[in-house]
Amino acid sequence: MQSWDTIVEGRDTLSWQHGHHSLRVGGAYRRFIWPMWAYVLSRGYYQFTSGYTTRTATNDGTGSALASMELGLPAVRQRQVGSPRMNLRQWYADAYVQDTWRITPTTTLNLGLRYEFMSPLTDVSNQWAGLFVTPEKLTAYIGGQMGTPKGLFYPNKLKFAPRLGIAQQIPRFGLVVRAGYGIFYTPVDMNTWCNNLHNVPIIFPETNQSDAFTPSIKTFDFAAPVVGRTVTSFTAFDPFQAPQYVHQLSASIEKSLGQATTLEIGYQGDRGFRLQRAHLINNALPGSGLIQPRRPYGSATVPQGTVFPDSVTVVSNTIPVSTVVWLENTARSWYDAGYVNLRRRYSGGLSLLANYTYAKNLSDAPDFRSPKFEAAIPQNNQDLNSEKGPSCDIRHRFALSAVYDVHMLVRWNWSRAVSRN
Repeated sequence: MQSWDTIVEGRDTLSWQHGHHSLRVGGAYRRFIWPMWAYVLSRGYYQFTSGYTTRTATNDGTGSALASMELGLPAVRQRQVGSPRMNLRQWYADAYVQDTWRITPTTTLNLGLRYEFMSPLTDVSNQWAGLFVTPEKLTAYIGGQMGTPKGLFYPNKLKFAPRLGIAQQIPRFGLVVRAGYGIFYTPVDMNTWCNNLHNVPIIFPETNQSDAFTPSIKTFDFAAPVVGRTVTSFTAFDPFQAPQYVHQLSASIEKSLGQATTLEIGYQGDRGFRLQRAHLINNALPGSGLIQPRRPYGSATVPQGTVFPDSVTVVSNTIPVSTVVWLENTARSWYDAGYVNLRRRYSGGLSLLANYTYAKNLSDAPDFRSPKFEAAIPQNNQDLNSEKGPSCDIRHRFALSAVYDVHMLVRWNWSRAVSRN
């Protein structure tokens, strides 16, 4: 795999002090250039189980996956035909206004408003395919044709994010009370977006699944890929997806412990809305027999008039489909944390920063490529609400950073030699 990124960025900020107000206005523009190519499953993938070599064609404890392989009877057979190369473009713009208002000598109010816009990723060298999904049918389309979005979803242009903060000093008790609230939008994950590259007509992601005990795949070979004949899987965004965002609330009390040390106790809470989740909408319900005939959607229809690349063979506008990964913005997250900070600025030869955080993090859709190795797909596609549980949940965290000046070392001749010049 080979990839390299280029980001062209420009930003500016204007600050204006007027009376008790400190006003800041700024904006930024970024242009992303992301070329990449890779080969994924180009030689095929095979999975073998013991079901075909059992004595009774049941889970009787007999059978061998190795024997199934030697007989040439895979339970699952996958491959991807084509080269998933891409030459992506995207631009991002934001602007904000912020006012820090010193209401009284002991009270400060921060007010702000931020606007963000992120365009969908587009490929200047390929035409990507997506899906429109209804309970009755799947409609496949090539982005940019027949009025469909080239970036596979319609961007949201109303992403305004307010910010509010307040700080109140209580000099008599050496206290400072702070509170803040804001809305933060999350960008489109490039990793999940790039899964859409592995769709017809650029890539033929072919998946064949057999019954657990009755083999229907009796060869390692694949037929030539043909639109309208080859059974393919799909990964697609909801083209009408709402933007993902997080409400963030924080509050703290800070107490002075002498002139050099402060103790802070605080809370932070986050609530994520409309977060992305992977929904396997074409999985067959548990039952006997072959999987493919029992899927909710047997095929996806491509509108008449769609122009396919010249390199693709097309025999029908009805594409047989297997697995469909539907990337929808319907998930939630919950984060609550209490923390204690102890700070000491450098004084008497010692500076100190210590933090302890107790937190709980829940989600009903673990993130793609989770750092905690959680599954990115639901355990039960028929009951997504039951997916709520700990997600990247780190309950206890302690961090300590300290610097201490050992004055006695200065008197030693070896330390002087080491530190000379």
